[in-house]
Amino acid sequence: MALKLLLVTIFGLYATAVPTVSEQSILILGDWGNPNNLGPLSQVATAMDKIATDTSAISVITVGDNFYEDGVESANDNKWNSVWLNIFKGRTASLTWNALMGNHDWYGNSRAELDYSRKNPRWNQPGFFYTQETTIGRSKVAYVFIETSLLQYGYSGSSTAQRKPRLVKNFIAEGWTANSGAIENHLQVIEGYLQRFQNYEHLFVFGHHDLQTCSDQNNAGMLKLDSLLQKYRVSAYVFGHRHALQSTKAGSTLYIQSGSGGFQDGVCGGNRGWGASVYGFVNLKISESRFSFDFYDFNSRLIHTDTGVTRK
Repeated sequence: MALKLLLVTIFGLYATAVPTVSEQSILILGDWGNPNNLGPLSQVATAMDKIATDTSAISVITVGDNFYEDGVESANDNKWNSVWLNIFKGRTASLTWNALMGNHDWYGNSRAELDYSRKNPRWNQPGFFYTQETTIGRSKVAYVFIETSLLQYGYSGSSTAQRKPRLVKNFIAEGWTANSGAIENHLQVIEGYLQRFQNYEHLFVFGHHDLQTCSDQNNAGMLKLDSLLQKYRVSAYVFGHRHALQSTKAGSTLYIQSGSGGFQDGVCGGNRGWGASVYGFVNLKISESRFSFDFYDFNSRLIHTDTGVTRK
């Protein structure tokens, strides 16, 4: 899929446009790059290839935790081969992967994945925040990709003492400190995107950390993000982090969790809505007036669907 670069600004912000189409199918995978669990990951990859072929998918979106346990150290790290290039075959090996970072990616070299996107154009990660937009029929569609680790953990870093120093060090290296007001800056960037696309018929936001599906999300930065999602009535917020497939709805916004590509935990105890503890992924299908999120397990079996309509 050819992408035309339109804008480069501060914070690694990028905007791209894609051609007008009649419908789109996009695969969504999260929390997958686990070198110690390649069997289930390979099953998920095979299932994704089947659904990508069946639906003529145009791309893959990975919502973070792409490489466990501690990200990658460079654009030449062996994990690029061992958990990505050697695992995903067939149609998924020809598609562009639009990537976000999760907390485990921040435990490594926080710039390595961005560097790799310049080495291999199939891995599209031009910055920590970026957008894509297209037209489907007469409907305008926007995809907003955001960084959520600072919103989730704050300036003090991760909840795990072992990895906290690396996460904080990477935040500081990016200039994301309390003195710089980085959390508020991130929220302003996100709101700027939502304002830009507020009149689009479809508006999808992708991040790593969860909202709404589990009742114990109480981080101040993430709750402020949720207020923005509700204020601008986004079509859906799509994320991973929790290692299960889950979904719920708040207001007019769907919350779609695809976090079990390479890890599988139980559905959270405070689950709001639907959930399944299974390895799998999600397929987003968009037409002019409607969209759907189809949840598939590692055997390519459809196990749940959520649907929505245009925002106008």
